Amino acid sequence: MSEIPTKEADSSKKSLISFAFHGTLIITTEKLNGKNYLNWYSLVEIWFLGQRLFDHLTKKLSDIDAKLKDEWEAADYQLVSVLWNSIEPS
Repeated sequence: MSEIPTKEADSSKKSLISFAFHGTLIITTEKLNGKNYLNWYSLVEIWFLGQRLFDHLTKKLSDIDAKLKDEWEAADYQLVSVLWNSIEPS
């Protein structure tokens, strides 16, 4: 019987920096505006799951294996900048 992969297991399969940003990456066209958090978060979560990067939503740098910390942190900073682009400036 095969084991069902968890969100955490899926995110560890992808190389941390196997993606490169060219131009502006868009996670969702629905920007967070203070009234749509649940819908916005669902869209963001789906995007992170699809990229196998869900651990960037659930873990802290201190939770990451020492061998992967530099690479994970660099990817995390890139993802934070992408998230900022999904929030209304007001």
